[in-house]
Amino acid sequence: MPWQRSVAVHLRVLRGSGDDPYDRAGLAHLVEHERVAHAATRAPSLPPLAGRTEVAWTDYRLCVPAEHWRDALGQALAVLHHGRLTDTRLAHERQAVLVELARAVGRPALRLGPLLASVAAAGSDLAAVGAATPDSIRSLTSKDVDDFLRDAYQPQHCLLAVTSPIPGAEVGRFLKAHPPEPPYHLTLAKRSVVDRPPAGPESALSGTLAMTMLAARPTDPHDHLAERLAHLYLTELHGHLDRLSSPSGGRIVGSAMIVGRQARLTMLSWGQVTSAARLGAALHGGLRAGSPMAPAELSRLRERLYLDRSFESQTPLGLAGQVLRAAAGEDAPPAPRAELERVSARQVDQAIARLSEAAVLWRIADGLPQPLES
Repeated sequence: MPWQRSVAVHLRVLRGSGDDPYDRAGLAHLVEHERVAHAATRAPSLPPLAGRTEVAWTDYRLCVPAEHWRDALGQALAVLHHGRLTDTRLAHERQAVLVELARAVGRPALRLGPLLASVAAAGSDLAAVGAATPDSIRSLTSKDVDDFLRDAYQPQHCLLAVTSPIPGAEVGRFLKAHPPEPPYHLTLAKRSVVDRPPAGPESALSGTLAMTMLAARPTDPHDHLAERLAHLYLTELHGHLDRLSSPSGGRIVGSAMIVGRQARLTMLSWGQVTSAARLGAALHGGLRAGSPMAPAELSRLRERLYLDRSFESQTPLGLAGQVLRAAAGEDAPPAPRAELERVSARQVDQAIARLSEAAVLWRIADGLPQPLES
């Protein structure tokens, strides 16, 4: 991106909360906090990395003025320098994670996703979302952190994207001169710009109607794009599901998606509704009565997705994120408009059918999701 005046660095470690040992829930999240604090000591003049722990990976991102690109890269690479964890720093980062968990207390909307994932994706890594509790965090030790770092934070488990006005060859020379520890083999790729709820009732959620759609992650780029278009069609504001539910007095009030190594789980909520049976019947009936997508609707969805992805790619961090998601198999690579035009109506209809068949309606009763019969 030769025109930009900043550099974005995005490091993805392909290990996340789904890799927590069964009796160490929250370990990947604690390690993320510890890595951010550790890396900040390598470049104290820069803002700290922004960290985020997901099911199948952990992200570290930073965007700074272009003249600080070496320090930014050094800070990202420091995530892989294991170092020594002191008891004082462990206690500090453990407390930071506990504060984040405490924010979910009394906020039912933050508890709904983990609650649904625990039943809709039971047995998969997606069920690990929100499994951490204050007790599990307090039980984590410096040995747990060291063991996780040794096993998970290795260069072969990482992806690094850098967008900047700095020539790629110069960035490559810096990376080769400053390898992570232990040493690794560097391959340069050039791209053009184109807390699980505790046991007991969650009374504030009672009566909430929600839907989950569990689907395998596509492997083909065109299938990725078809699924993105299908997802937009079903879940966007005033989209198909919203139109199906509004005559019955329901409107979608929230949506989220969590992505694991093999599957992704889409979750939607209509909040507390007066007649779950009536709304459920409308949704079930509308999803079963699928009809071929009209050409004008497909054109609108293609344009919407193209604009969303184009806007994102104009920012350094946005483009870095697109490149990493494609490299990790989470999404299609940044694509020109012509690539979207190659996605046929039949492919999108098939993706809609797959998501519709996977749809399960839930009503929260006594703090637990109960399947709503069709």
